[in-house]
Amino acid sequence: MQARVSALSKIDNYETRHDWPCFVQCGDGGIVFLTKGGSYRTAFFEAFPRNPDTFIRGEGKTVAEAEEECWAKWQKITACPGHEWERRGYKNGGCFCKHCNLFMVGVLEPDEACCICGKPTYYTHDVDDNFYCEAHVRDKPLEKWDWMDWHIAYSEYAMAMWDRGLEANWENTI
Repeated sequence: MQARVSALSKIDNYETRHDWPCFVQCGDGGIVFLTKGGSYRTAFFEAFPRNPDTFIRGEGKTVAEAEEECWAKWQKITACPGHEWERRGYKNGGCFCKHCNLFMVGVLEPDEACCICGKPTYYTHDVDDNFYCEAHVRDKPLEKWDWMDWHIAYSEYAMAMWDRGLEANWENTI
């Protein structure tokens, strides 16, 4: 099986050593940014299985070494006797299995709640960290919008104008 190779890699192709049941990609010089600053480069191998729907990454001195690390993680996940979930600091519903370290999103409810309806959500928040579900995102007061809110609103406006065959002119709408 061929893995998709990063465009920035020095290698042209990579034949996997294992029979992966999913899309895989790799590279010989991926960059990793550290939470506390700094970065490093490493060979990497990434798998995107659908059952369970997750992402697995292996690193090493070579792509083959990275694939072996990734495969070992996959074997641990598939042999798990039963997933038990813990948050490990994630508030958005993402969690890890205590036994096999599988990471998944959407297994647990988000810790935050919509300030309008109280429904658990991590959809968006305002500048004061009040959370809004998808149904109430437009109830966010304009003075609490951040740059992303304005970007999304303009994009929606521009697409509506495009659909009508008109040119978007934001200045004339204010």
